[in-house]
Amino acid sequence: MDKTDAVVLRVVEYSETSLVVTLYTRQFGKLAAIAKGARRPKSPFEGALDLLSVCDVVLIRKPADQLAILTEAKLVRRFRGGENQAWSRSARLARLHGAFYLVELLRRLVEDGQGQENLFELLLATIARIEGRADLLATILYFEVQALKLLGHAPRTQSCVCCGRWRSAGDPALPSALHATEETAQHPGKQRKRLCITSASSVSEAADVFRTTAPNNFLNSKKQITFGLLSIGVLCDTCTPSERNAMLIRPETLALLDRFMQANGPLPDSEIQGAIVELRSLIRRILEGLLGQSLRLGCYVPVALQQ
Repeated sequence: MDKTDAVVLRVVEYSETSLVVTLYTRQFGKLAAIAKGARRPKSPFEGALDLLSVCDVVLIRKPADQLAILTEAKLVRRFRGGENQAWSRSARLARLHGAFYLVELLRRLVEDGQGQENLFELLLATIARIEGRADLLATILYFEVQALKLLGHAPRTQSCVCCGRWRSAGDPALPSALHATEETAQHPGKQRKRLCITSASSVSEAADVFRTTAPNNFLNSKKQITFGLLSIGVLCDTCTPSERNAMLIRPETLALLDRFMQANGPLPDSEIQGAIVELRSLIRRILEGLLGQSLRLGCYVPVALQQ
């Protein structure tokens, strides 16, 4: 038996007495489990298996194609995002929808058995922000950007995702201290190849090199920038025709995306007011490209900051 803490992502009736639940766990990532007897009046699960509840669970893991067996679940915290009386009824409803959107996003974006403790902690922090007074759009957008980053789909903002050049054919390629290799990112039903920066130094150090040595990089552009939605990164003028699904964005939007990736939490409203709507549209289209479809609850995500 394994013990771990988990967030409940889905609950489905299986029989007259049992439930099948989808959990996102700290140690084992996303998994599905059967909770036998969970629908009985006196079950061993103490009412813990509600959507977005945080609970301590004991389970017996099975091979990937079989359901785990949930033997115990103890409620740690129930989601109360719709109960904060400081918000109006419509605002409380919006927070419920926002939280349910996160559940749908995780269920679709994360493979069974795939997970990271950092992503689990991000989910807990995001739930707490939705329950509190944080801006809903900024909170969801921060979660989306950080989840993409943690799952290996971090958008390339510094140099062309295809050839590594900073902006156009006349600009230099990557500094000699760095070299480009081809990395394959796995996703259900899809493979995509990306150009990634590798060297003896870390990726964060490589990003610092771009900021300090590339005055002509995309973040300093004065014109609209082409962003590849399938390759998930900026494109130079030469590589733009090769991308069949792209979006033009303003330099301010790209800079905001870069800041969201580097930040330790949602940015203050005053710093994101101008570009957040376009950035949210960009992230939505990136997710649609990865998943091959729109998220059903995406239409409930706010389109502007709270006033």
